[in-house]
Amino acid sequence: MVAERFRKYIPAFLTVIILLLLQLNKLPEALNDISVTVKLFPEFQDGWVNKSLIEMKMQMAEASQNSLDRAISYGFNDMNIINMISSENKTTSAKKDKVESDLN
Repeated sequence: MVAERFRKYIPAFLTVIILLLLQLNKLPEALNDISVTVKLFPEFQDGWVNKSLIEMKMQMAEASQNSLDRAISYGFNDMNIINMISSENKTTSAKKDKVESDLN
């Protein structure tokens, strides 16, 4: 009963831990933790946005865009963040495509 009362605070608490991992530049650990968080709390919009940002920093453009789309599907609507992530993902994808094209 007590645990259920505090359940709503768990995503925010986990987000703080993930942000600390980002500050320490521990991207794989942060991605792992946020992936677990959104699996446990799939409607946690900020979790999906944070997952998208981490994936973006790791140059995982397709995964980042998928996570951003998931956040949007749950109602996330901060257009500044959406546009920034989408733009960065497009740039990363274009660079990756150019490298692959140059190799062929």
